[in-house]
Amino acid sequence: ADEPSSWAKEEVEAGIEAGLVPEELQKNYTSPVTRGQVAGMFIRLLEKASGKTVEEIIAEKGASINEEAFTDTTDRDVLSANALGIINGTGKEKFTPDGTLKRAQIAAIINRVAGVMGIETEGYTHEFTDITGNYAWAYQELGWPVTTGIIKGVGNGKFSPGGDLTTEQAVLLVYRAYTELTSNVMRIYVSPEGSRKPKGTRKAPYGDIQAAVDHLESVSGDGYDRVELVILDGKYTISEAVIFFPFFSDDSKSQNCPVVIRGTGNATISGGISLSASDFVPAEGELTKLFPEDVRSDIVMVDLKDFGYPVGTISEAKTMYRYFQYGPVLSCNGTPQTIARYPNDGWINIEGGRIVDENGNTAASVSGSTSEPPSYRYAVDYGKEHSSRVRSWSGADTVFVSARLTDLTRCDDADVLFFDTDNDLAYLPYIGNGKKEPVRGGLIYFYNIPEELDAPGEYYVSENGILYYYPGEDFEDATLTIPVADNLFSILQAENVTLTGIRFTLSRDNGILAGNVKGLTIENCEISEIWGYCGIKVHGYDISIRENEIHDCGGHAVQVNSGHLDSGTDGNCEVYNNRMYRFGQFTWPLSNGVFADGAGIRIHHNEIFDSKSMAIHWMRGMDITVEYNDIHDVLTAADNLGAVSCTGRIQARNVIRYNYIHDIGATGAYSQLRETYPDFTIYGCSAISGNDGGSYFEAYGNVIQSVNGSGFQGDGRGYTFKNNLLIDCANWYVYITSKQYADYFKGGSSNSRLSYPDYIFSKPWKEANPDLAHLITDLSQTTYDDPRAWAAPAGIVIENNWIHFNKSGRYFNNWGVAPYSIEDTVFQFSGDDIDVQMYERSNGNVSIFNSRRDKVDVEELISDTAKGFAGLTVEQFRSIGIEK
Repeated sequence: ADEPSSWAKEEVEAGIEAGLVPEELQKNYTSPVTRGQVAGMFIRLLEKASGKTVEEIIAEKGASINEEAFTDTTDRDVLSANALGIINGTGKEKFTPDGTLKRAQIAAIINRVAGVMGIETEGYTHEFTDITGNYAWAYQELGWPVTTGIIKGVGNGKFSPGGDLTTEQAVLLVYRAYTELTSNVMRIYVSPEGSRKPKGTRKAPYGDIQAAVDHLESVSGDGYDRVELVILDGKYTISEAVIFFPFFSDDSKSQNCPVVIRGTGNATISGGISLSASDFVPAEGELTKLFPEDVRSDIVMVDLKDFGYPVGTISEAKTMYRYFQYGPVLSCNGTPQTIARYPNDGWINIEGGRIVDENGNTAASVSGSTSEPPSYRYAVDYGKEHSSRVRSWSGADTVFVSARLTDLTRCDDADVLFFDTDNDLAYLPYIGNGKKEPVRGGLIYFYNIPEELDAPGEYYVSENGILYYYPGEDFEDATLTIPVADNLFSILQAENVTLTGIRFTLSRDNGILAGNVKGLTIENCEISEIWGYCGIKVHGYDISIRENEIHDCGGHAVQVNSGHLDSGTDGNCEVYNNRMYRFGQFTWPLSNGVFADGAGIRIHHNEIFDSKSMAIHWMRGMDITVEYNDIHDVLTAADNLGAVSCTGRIQARNVIRYNYIHDIGATGAYSQLRETYPDFTIYGCSAISGNDGGSYFEAYGNVIQSVNGSGFQGDGRGYTFKNNLLIDCANWYVYITSKQYADYFKGGSSNSRLSYPDYIFSKPWKEANPDLAHLITDLSQTTYDDPRAWAAPAGIVIENNWIHFNKSGRYFNNWGVAPYSIEDTVFQFSGDDIDVQMYERSNGNVSIFNSRRDKVDVEELISDTAKGFAGLTVEQFRSIGIEK
């Protein structure tokens, strides 16, 4: 390639501008770089960084050039690099100038260049597990370049020492080395061992991470190009958040003094308690009499107070929305254990229920805000089948429920107010979706019940902090953890901060929390076991969240609020090259891999998978771009939601393109869902959704495959769905409900649902969105019974999509968009093994039917048939997901 890759472009161009890159290397960026070329760049680096000629440097070192060192080159840069001990030959008086370099070799060269410059590089460590065998010689030389961030690992504790280098990679590394060697950097060190008299130096590091951060805050930015906090390898256990409220919160000088908070090796900030089998003793005491007699002798206990657990949080958690999220979350080897529950697996299919007042009378209607008067509650009929089990419990004081009372789009959690065991009723606070009465067949289970501590992996925590646990087979060798800290790392009112190379684990709320920040980068971190709200939660501008692994979160993996909708100011926010999985474990399905709100947010090249929840969602947005993401196996316990979705009417200029969205929705076919939940209205999930009026976006060039509902579902206005490839959607391929949505909001108090915030009438917002502003103004001045209010905003385009299915035909549902020339039934077929195309009947949408092919080769389908319609080449398709 004659242009550098997008991820390398900025640093490559900076290297050229700095004069480090000869003209011959300013092309063919993805080709291998040679040994001779690298020697030339590093000689340029030494001269630029020192302000001296290489001859002067050689003379100062008391060295000399051996003109006959090699028989295969007389290149002056090669001989100079060899004289300084930067690059050795390959043996037998050969240098092999056209040979290639490996990653370990260039890391060692960088380390040696630093030595020539007088930098102390000894004593720096790393934790890579693959610097062995033929590359064991490089172990020590990797420490300094890795610690300073010049070169990084490839993930999973690996460095890949034998990996080849491309031209753009070599240029990037030389530029980073130049930046490091020419910077006036102040470093503050922290170590788990610490010094008895800490000064923050490497020889006398802090032992407490907050103390090191406080030192960082106190340092004046004057005279430094960069200030770093180096968190040395090891585990840092905290009970409350590390707070970085920097010295420059009101100081513009910070723009010229970036802060880097960097981990080395396996630096880990943990907000939890760790327990092993030896910490437990056989359960005893009055409470054990409630445990099932046949397993009582298997149950063990530990007093969490002995390990510093704040027992007061247990009673506080009972007043929170979800006890199993904010209460003591016990994990075994990273897997959440189960608070003692009934039934042990699955759900109770309730007989029905009703909304009642405080006297138990059926409430005729419930209106108003989502915060209802406390007098209203649910009376849920759990059925005679479970009567004896519920009667065996000591009471409702500790019992909670997880419930899906009205549909499968959300899961609610609440405490049981009381039981009416004579009538098999559980009285719950007013929860649920849409203020509807519970339906027959609704789902519920009870938990936090000592009498139900009857299965391996279950636990119960008393209000005085005693943990009772029914251990599984791996207990003797297991590590059990409980989060204590509410947040792990908070960054407040900061500019130009980078957080890199740190593992964050165990939190009751957020992992990384950043508020009112500008110029924040979070990279190369692992964030896990964040059982509260978010793995990363950020509010600010110029944000980059990249190359992180975020998993096992109670809520969102990432939440970003960036940009300003009122003024139309872009946030310049990117979330890319991250792996996000097993998020939304406690707040499913209404959690997300990425939840976004604002303007100017780009979400790209992420892999998002293995979750009951949605992948990407925003509620209000302008200039949001979602592209090149690999999204799969999400929404595995939900219905009628979208893997990529937006809700709300405040939208403009948003784009969803070139994503691979596949294997979406609950396991099993759509028909199986209908059989499993006969009393629910089942839609299946969709790959892309404009839900609850989600509007004003384009979706094109996406590959959608194996969805248990619709490929695309829209009930808003002003969106375009075109040039997509859809394969094997179990319900509709495209499901449009604009008319239904319009009817829903006509007349009565529902008009209030179409109210708009004041900012959309501001002058900057109208200038940024003239068409949208005109439409909204028109709507605000008319009644919703006036058909003009709904004729104008539709603006829906469904065209030029390429649709493949097996075995049976599907159809478009076009309720409310007939004026846009989409036929009620698009597909009609004859024969059992031929492709049938019907351009003229479907607005340019094309169908392919092949009854013989059960499994689709997506790349073949793109290259052979759908390239022109999906707008996606095979090369583009292969670039979807994490960039290597």
